[in-house]
Amino acid sequence: MFRWLLILSMLLVAVTPLKAEKQSLRVGLTGKYPPFNYFDPNGKLTGFDVEMAEAICAEIERKCVFVPLAWDGILAALLAGRIDAIIGSMAITPEREKKVLFSQPYYESGAQLLASSTAPPATDEGFRIGVTLGTTYKTFAEKAFPKATVRSYKGDVEVLQDIVSGRLDAIVTDKLVGLYMARSMNADLVPVGEPLYLERMGIPVGPGETDLLNRINQSITKIRSSKAYPALFTKYFGKASHSASSSYSLEASLSLMARALGTTVGLSAQGIFLGCLVSILVASLMLFSPRSLAVGVAFIVDFVRATPFMVQLFAIYFGLPSLGLRISPWASAVLAIALHSAAYLAEVIKVAYQSVPLNQHYAARTLGLSRRQAVVSIISPQMLPVLVAPTLNTVVAMIKDSAIVSVISVHELMMQTQELISATFQPMEFYLLAAFLYFVVTYPLLLLGRGLEKTFRRKGLLNG
Repeated sequence: MFRWLLILSMLLVAVTPLKAEKQSLRVGLTGKYPPFNYFDPNGKLTGFDVEMAEAICAEIERKCVFVPLAWDGILAALLAGRIDAIIGSMAITPEREKKVLFSQPYYESGAQLLASSTAPPATDEGFRIGVTLGTTYKTFAEKAFPKATVRSYKGDVEVLQDIVSGRLDAIVTDKLVGLYMARSMNADLVPVGEPLYLERMGIPVGPGETDLLNRINQSITKIRSSKAYPALFTKYFGKASHSASSSYSLEASLSLMARALGTTVGLSAQGIFLGCLVSILVASLMLFSPRSLAVGVAFIVDFVRATPFMVQLFAIYFGLPSLGLRISPWASAVLAIALHSAAYLAEVIKVAYQSVPLNQHYAARTLGLSRRQAVVSIISPQMLPVLVAPTLNTVVAMIKDSAIVSVISVHELMMQTQELISATFQPMEFYLLAAFLYFVVTYPLLLLGRGLEKTFRRKGLLNG
């Protein structure tokens, strides 16, 4: 039986192979950095970086496959072979050049301090500055404003939210991005002084990818010398440039959120189903295997339960390629959910089995039943009342935790929410909508658990 469970588990993961093709170029970016890269109302990536990437792909005759990733993990994805290049406004620095190969710049800009007009002078004690995690801005901000408090955030949108709410005084970001966001939001932000420093934005590729790098460099030279390049620059940064937020309608946003909710449900269902299968095997090992093996399995279960889900997700997504196992982001997310849920469900099954009185086990033996027959016919029905509530609680917890898989480019509800926020600058509305959608999915499960628990208690199958 266990052999068939393992085969079924492997088949379930195999249904989502990597989509990258031989002649494709997997391009990493965040999708949350307007006007350089963001999602339009139809859920399509657009922006200066995106159009540059498509022009480069056309020149080198490869198909662009965009992979949205969290900025603080995007270099790790490149080094792990998850993507082929990063075309997402990454500054060329000596530290980064030690790990990856950079192309020539495809545009130049500078780091700028933009502050609220009501903020105190930047030289004052306690001046509060926000920067995006993984950028070069924090080090320079701390040097330029030694009395200021510099805080790191997941993205510029989160920094702007705290400026609007009064928790920050300023942001250090790319000058072009800062001015664009201020214009899009009608925000009360003004540049303070000259740019802190100038940056050259390049395209990193993996170590040893010299042939790809040479082709990218040739395409950049050709594109930058063409008439299309200044027109593209004016499109996104000129005075007549459009705002990403102005074109979003409520109907389009709801449609995108509903589609992403379906992805969340499908992802969670696959992961939890696989976790249920694995948990039966793990619980059986803890209960029926020799003590030395049972203790080892129990330690692994405790280790999984005691470590963050995100760490396990990263270990699978970034770690498996180093072992020669390349699976898609979707399959990585399914495996992570399965692993995490299996640890909790295995413990639930073990406790439910041990809650059945010993005299029931003895009675089954007296009747001449084998252990398997006893478990199926006598023990399992008595385990059910103890299993239901904690199992449904675990399912609810995993559906909520599935929001974390957005960091490895799985386009589920939380990623869609963040994309809409980065394009519209309306965090409260979309976070509330996301919370409501999660509630719609999980609350019926909570009600089901409570109802079954009351039924079991009424029939005397549960104590308390």
